[in-house]
Amino acid sequence: MKEAKVDHERTLREADEVKLAGGPETLPSVFLLSNANLVDAERLIVTHNGRNEHYVFTEDIDAGGGAALPTARWTYSTAVAE
Repeated sequence: MKEAKVDHERTLREADEVKLAGGPETLPSVFLLSNANLVDAERLIVTHNGRNEHYVFTEDIDAGGGAALPTARWTYSTAVAE
């Protein structure tokens, strides 16, 4: 069940997890925000297998598992800088 155009900034402040849409198949679809780099209220970076997976938050909230999870859509991948 999805609700569109919800106050995602508020949900993001209250959420412990984020729903990931797209990206590597080896990443879980629900990811702990504490294990990610929250760039700002619009962008998220997940380091995975030597790559930085870049996501942007959508206005969708995934409420399928009971908790309201902000959704982030994969945009691109970069190498981790040394």
